[in-house]
Amino acid sequence: MLSCGILKCLLRAGFLASAAAIAWHSPDRVVAQPPADVPIRAPLFSIDAASPTIGGPITASAILQKPGPTVRFSGQALGLNHPADDLDGFSFNRGSVPPMATFVLTFSVDRASVGAAAADPVLVTAGKPFNVQHQALRHQAAGDVYISTSGFTRNGPTPLLLVTPDNNTLGRNGGDTGGVDLDLKPEEPPIVDVDPQPQDELQGMSSPGVPVAALESGIPGDMLFYSATRNSPSLLTLPGGVPSGANIYIDFNPEGPGGEQLYVSAAQLGLMPGITGDDIDDFIVFDNGNGIFNPGIDQVVFSLTRDSPTVAMPGRGPADLFTSTGGGLFVPYAFAADFGLGPLDNIDGLDLLLTDDVDTTVLQSAIRLVLPGDHDQNGVLDGLDCYQFSACYSGPGVSYDDDGPALVNVAVGPGDVFSPPDVIVEVGDTVRWTWMGGTHNVISGLDGSPDGAFNSGPATGTVGNMFNVVFSDAFLNVNTHPNWAFPYYCGVHLNLGAVSVVSDPCATYDLDFDGDVDCGDWIKFRIVYDQINKGDVCVPLTVPEFVDALLGFPQQPHHLCWADMNLDGAANGLDVRPYLAAILP
Repeated sequence: MLSCGILKCLLRAGFLASAAAIAWHSPDRVVAQPPADVPIRAPLFSIDAASPTIGGPITASAILQKPGPTVRFSGQALGLNHPADDLDGFSFNRGSVPPMATFVLTFSVDRASVGAAAADPVLVTAGKPFNVQHQALRHQAAGDVYISTSGFTRNGPTPLLLVTPDNNTLGRNGGDTGGVDLDLKPEEPPIVDVDPQPQDELQGMSSPGVPVAALESGIPGDMLFYSATRNSPSLLTLPGGVPSGANIYIDFNPEGPGGEQLYVSAAQLGLMPGITGDDIDDFIVFDNGNGIFNPGIDQVVFSLTRDSPTVAMPGRGPADLFTSTGGGLFVPYAFAADFGLGPLDNIDGLDLLLTDDVDTTVLQSAIRLVLPGDHDQNGVLDGLDCYQFSACYSGPGVSYDDDGPALVNVAVGPGDVFSPPDVIVEVGDTVRWTWMGGTHNVISGLDGSPDGAFNSGPATGTVGNMFNVVFSDAFLNVNTHPNWAFPYYCGVHLNLGAVSVVSDPCATYDLDFDGDVDCGDWIKFRIVYDQINKGDVCVPLTVPEFVDALLGFPQQPHHLCWADMNLDGAANGLDVRPYLAAILP
């Protein structure tokens, strides 16, 4: 965690408190709460060949990014040119992390993982009950990013643990979690049992720059290291001798083809080489900065696939982590139990998050229980939420921003101030900064520390220069600031301003974040409502309205959606029995 001077800390605390107060007390508006107090940064990631998101440019050899997801680095740019290639793991350089610096590990698991520990009681009490076991029971663990509740250094687990150790918590859901997700499938919040929907499986993950707790951006890093599954055809053409799923390669130019080299071989790591040997799942590279593996100096922490021969040896498992500094040797780094996992689990993706306060980082970054459609945010879905949803949904697709997107103007200078400094906007509105005098720029963040949300570029004194930011759903899904409060400053003068994004009450029910409250949102709401309330179904139609909808003469177009009681996509006779069961005592 980063420190600040007493005056700056007081200014920061005062600003955030005032911004939150402005947002919460705006008439007939509510703040759209992200489901984590300080969400972890969305990593770049890869998914396996069986993932339903695979298709078109999205392949098992591509490195992806949110939103979308979209391709950040193609497989071809890494020398993985065959359609059957599968990128297993990748890492940006973490060599700038000092040997005794503390971090938590972020990781993913495969579809077969079940977890070995119930959610941490401290986190459950805080309303953050999600971990691998919880998500596996709901058939959606494989596309998530989890945070260890234990602290680590480059030497392994640390003894200074403030949260109950040997567990994990959900840091980013695969899909549909108010922006704290990766836009993967299934597109459901973590409270929902998605069986039998297919799951994306997150295989590898890392971020350019070392992630730091509570910061959108990290410590700068470079060089991309990667591995491919042992059955990837392009292993035969990559440089470095014996093809192996446990070789780690380096690409100095991941933006385009060429520049691929062998970084460290399976044999150097003490692993079994060859196409029938070990297969690295994911890894973290600590390189001294020259991109050449130096035995005894550089370090790799890695996990292995379930079918790796090394994992089959006594005392080892696919959810254990290992480390090597070369010389043909590796040693255990951490065991499955350190993560609340067991022998049936497999760690798939792997990265780290620097922090000097494990307790605070875990509590702040864990995803809380946010029920889709919980309008009054009382932690339950009840009849009031059902009634309010029906009031908001009054057509086939109704925008909840009745006045449409707005343009909010802020003057930049003169007098070295923003005017007005603080503005409140709705989702979809645009803030336009216009230069009126002096040399300035606009950078999101506090205390001269940019957070990466927006930046107008180098300071300029051109009068009339304009800088626009659209606070759209897509923007907010990527930039998940606490309370959707966006502080900003001038890099020249460090004067402060703030944008607080709010929405009207019906925004609570835009569950797919498309700007409309429509049938798709109603279905999502019903699925969660029915699962939680077990037999108490949300039924907004009276008997005459239901009958009219079945006969094809709905009193309102959206009644066709409401009449689809069994959620099979049609209002017909099959809905009569569930409707009667819902309304009769």
